[in-house]
Amino acid sequence: MAAIAITALFMAGCEGDGDDDDSSSISGTWRGTIKSTIGTFSTVLVLDQDGNDVSGTWDGSYPVSGTLNGVSLALSGSAVESGVTFTYSMELVWTGESMSGSLRADGKRGSQTVTSTGTISLTRTAKALVGRGFDETESSLMQAITRELH
Repeated sequence: MAAIAITALFMAGCEGDGDDDDSSSISGTWRGTIKSTIGTFSTVLVLDQDGNDVSGTWDGSYPVSGTLNGVSLALSGSAVESGVTFTYSMELVWTGESMSGSLRADGKRGSQTVTSTGTISLTRTAKALVGRGFDETESSLMQAITRELH
């Protein structure tokens, strides 16, 4: 009887160790598209969930943090790069293996400000591709805002 109980515990502990993504958590790498007022861009979000708190990075170097409330995810952050101060926020709806919603990004250099609003659509990346982060050769929304400020 003890052997059966140990085997059952072992088997229960092995669940989820396969290649399937964990759709009960928003943690993971998410790839998709931003359609904004200044263009269309590929994008990557890498997220970590701890309870309702979510943190991570956007496009490789922009920190994000926020709260998951049911299927609603609110993320925001700020960063300074190349003399531009960025603030950004996203309101997303999570549906297991995909997310979509709205975003706003502001860039400010001196007295100049550029604001971009738009939509974002993301799909969870397979675990085999998780090591591949944001490709720095891809144009990002933040790079486009920086160009607008020049």
